[in-house]
Amino acid sequence: NIFSHSYCGVDHLINTIHSDPEYVSLRPWSTVDQKNETIHFAGLDHNLLRDAYRGRRIVILGDSTLRNLNQWLHKLLSTENETSLDTLSSMNLSEANNFITTQVWKGCSLAGQDKHLVCKTMLMTPKTNLYDGTMVRFISGPTTGTLSVDVCFNFTDHFVSIKKLQPDIIIANMGLWFLHFQTSRRTVGSCIAETWINYEEWLESLVTVAEESGAKVLVLKTTNFICAEKYVGAFATANILYSNHDNVILR
Repeated sequence: NIFSHSYCGVDHLINTIHSDPEYVSLRPWSTVDQKNETIHFAGLDHNLLRDAYRGRRIVILGDSTLRNLNQWLHKLLSTENETSLDTLSSMNLSEANNFITTQVWKGCSLAGQDKHLVCKTMLMTPKTNLYDGTMVRFISGPTTGTLSVDVCFNFTDHFVSIKKLQPDIIIANMGLWFLHFQTSRRTVGSCIAETWINYEEWLESLVTVAEESGAKVLVLKTTNFICAEKYVGAFATANILYSNHDNVILR
């Protein structure tokens, strides 16, 4: 079992996945560590989901990339058919993504020559509550419609909600809220930049909240790379201006 090797096993897991994410991420594999002991990863199956998540209270605080994680986790954890879950360990990453996404998003189809997935609508924020005490909650950034360009927000309400939920695990990343093209379709005050500039203060507040809520693990997720060529409308225009060092956009 890979996790019986503590950090050594996790390092092997990370390095192996990085070597070929598309093929290796979900499939079983084995290797030998420095002590000539075999490290085995069984792949993404019902046993891994049970051992990693069952009976735990998880709060996910973040941008839309973590909303997607919440949707996928909800589907995986609420699926009682173990055989269906075990098929994921024989799939490429993109195949499994399509398999899960078509079930959590509505109106999905494969489009174009590259057969990329297009979905019309989605299940926004499902809440996971299982009989064995498993709980998953997604807490997003502020709702855009409630803000104006002159209003900034803090995380007081978010942190209060986390404390009430008393999670075992907190997964957090607000990168795509702090780093969005402000006022280009999104009407969040430009002073949100101050939150990013003083990121260490926000991070310290988050650590304090994790301690006060009794969390055992705080995971800080890295911000996703953005596929800028897929932007359309106001975001696409802002990206072009930003790439050309437009003074207005940079301000």
